[in-house]
Order: sequence, then structure tokens, then C-alpha cells
Amino acid sequence: DDVLGGAGHVTALLVNVGRGIFVGSRYTQLGTALAAVLVLSGVGGPWLAQRLGRQPGNALIKARSAVSAEIVDSILGLADLMAFGQEQHSLDNLRIANQKVGKAQGQMALRSGLVSGLNSLATHLTLWVILLAAIPLVRMGGLDGITLAVVTLVTLANFEATQPLGQASNRLQAALTSADRLFEITDL
Repeated sequence: DDVLGGAGHVTALLVNVGRGIFVGSRYTQLGTALAAVLVLSGVGGPWLAQRLGRQPGNALIKARSAVSAEIVDSILGLADLMAFGQEQHSLDNLRIANQKVGKAQGQMALRSGLVSGLNSLATHLTLWVILLAAIPLVRMGGLDGITLAVVTLVTLANFEATQPLGQASNRLQAALTSADRLFEITDL
């Protein structure tokens, strides 16, 4: 868990440190502002995604398991269901289990959308912070227009390394929950 979960964070850290050094070596205040927001986004985003996605992710895995079990039970017991007139009862159970899957997927989508929206907000707020910090440098002649464009593009590019971490954290959590479920089944 720690090894897999940390690989993306290490990659994002290395990419962002390199870009932070690039910006900070020429413009200390811009590099400091960029580093502060990237640390917050690179650590806070995945942490928030994991916290928000853990419960609905577990519910989704359990609901999918219930649907699969209901389908298998219905197929294997089809003759008995038909003999005792319980086909509708079996279909109702399957429908209820499917509704639980839909509800869990909706919760996951809601939380995923929230994390994506917060990532987008952090990206654009950081861009504004960098631009506002760069305006005095442009006025004083310490930063020309081309370099300002490069700095803003580097700022946006930094978030490409951190934005997928939230989704990766959710997928890792879902995979670990699925693995736990498989181990439960095989240990019986």
C-alpha cells in the first residue's frame, strides 16, 4: 500500500521540485509561491480524495459483490426458483442490489467531481497568485513578457503531475478493497 501509493507522490514531487527550482532560481518570490501551493495541492488533494472516497468505494465493492452473488445464486438455483414460483422475488433482490450499486457509483462520482473541481480551482488560483506576484516584476523591468508566459505555462504544467494523484488514490483504495474481498472469499 505504502509503496504503490507513494510512487505517484514521489514522481510529482520530483517534477515539481525541478520546475520550482527553475522558476525559483530566477524569481525567488514566484518560486516560493509556486512551491507552497504545489505542496498543498500535491499532498492535500490526494489526502482529501482518499478520505472522501474510502467509504463510498467500500460500499461500491460490497454492492457489486452482492449483485454478482445474486446473479450466481439465481442461475444456479433457477430450477428451484421456477419450481417454487420465486422468479419475481429473485429479480426483485437483483434489482435492489443493482440500485445499491448505482447509489454507490453516484456517491463516488460526486466525490470524484468535487476533488476534480478543487484541483481545477487550485490550478487557476495558483495561476492568479503567480500572475499577481509577477506584475510588480514586469513593472520594474525584472521580468519580460516572454518570460512571464513561460512562468505561467510552467505553473500550469506543474499541476499535470499532481492532479491525477487524487484519482489514483481512489483507484488504489478500490483495488485494495477488492483484494481484501478476494482474500476473504479464498480464505473460506
